[in-house]
Amino acid sequence: MKGRRRLTLTRHWLRWAPLSLAGVIVGCAVGPDFKTPDPPTVTTYSATPLPDETASADIAAGQAQVFRHDRDIPAEWWTLFQSPALDALVRQALQDNQRLAQAQARLVQAQEQFGGSKGAKRYPKVDVGVSSNRINVDSDAFKTDVFGAQFPLTLSTASVSVSYTLDLFGQNRRELEGLQAAVDYEQFQLEAARLMLAGNVVTAAIEEASLREQIEQTEAAVAIEAHQLEIMEGLERLGAVPAVEVIIQRSELATTRAGLPPLRERLEQTRNRLAVFRSFG
Repeated sequence: MKGRRRLTLTRHWLRWAPLSLAGVIVGCAVGPDFKTPDPPTVTTYSATPLPDETASADIAAGQAQVFRHDRDIPAEWWTLFQSPALDALVRQALQDNQRLAQAQARLVQAQEQFGGSKGAKRYPKVDVGVSSNRINVDSDAFKTDVFGAQFPLTLSTASVSVSYTLDLFGQNRRELEGLQAAVDYEQFQLEAARLMLAGNVVTAAIEEASLREQIEQTEAAVAIEAHQLEIMEGLERLGAVPAVEVIIQRSELATTRAGLPPLRERLEQTRNRLAVFRSFG
C-alpha cells in the first residue's frame, strides 16, 4: 500500500511539474512589459483661447491674420513664406550642416546596432568551418594502381553547426526593446535638430533682410538730408535763412549718418550667424 501510494504521488507530481516550472519561468521574466504612457490631455498652447484673427492696421500688409485651428503645419513649414530664395537657403543648410550630419550618423548607428542584435538574438546562429589535413600514407600499402593518387594525401573536411539560445527569461526581448528605444530617441533628436536648424536659419534670414532694408532706408534719408543741407547752405549765403537752421540741419544729418554703423555691424553679425547655422548649427 505504501509503495502504491508513493507511486501515485510521484505520478501526480510529474503531471503538474511542467506547469509549475512554466509558472516559475514566467514569473522570473526580466523586467515588466513596457506600456506606452497616455498622451497629454491639453489641446492648446495657452490657458486662455486665442482669438480667431488678429487686429488689422491701416498700413501696407496690415490686414488681419487668421488662425486656422483645424489645419496642420507641414514639415517644410518655411515654404509657406513662398520665397524661393529662403527655400533654397534652408535646404542648403539642411544639406551642409555638420551637427545635422552627426545626428543622422547617430541614428544610422542605432539602427545598425538594433538590426545586428535583432538577427543575433532572434535567429539561430550558423557556424561553417573548413579544415585541411595532410596525411602521409605509404603508397606500397596499396597493391593496385586504380586510385592513381599522389602521396601524401590532403584531406579536407567541412563542418556546419547551428545553435540557438532560448530566451526563457525575456532578457533578449528587453535588450531589443532598449535598442529600439534608442533608435526612436535618435530619430526624435534628428527631427528636433532639423526643426531647430530650420527655425534659426529662417529667423536669421528674416533679420538679415530687415537690416538690409533699414540700411537702404537710412542711406536714402542721408542722401535727402544732405541735399537739403546743400540747399540751406546756399540760402544762407544768400541771406535767406539764418545760420542756426543750417546748424540744425547739419546736426540732423550727422544723427542720421550715425545710425548707419550700428546697422551695418548688426548686419555683419547676422550674416556671420547665418553662416554658422548653415555649417555647424
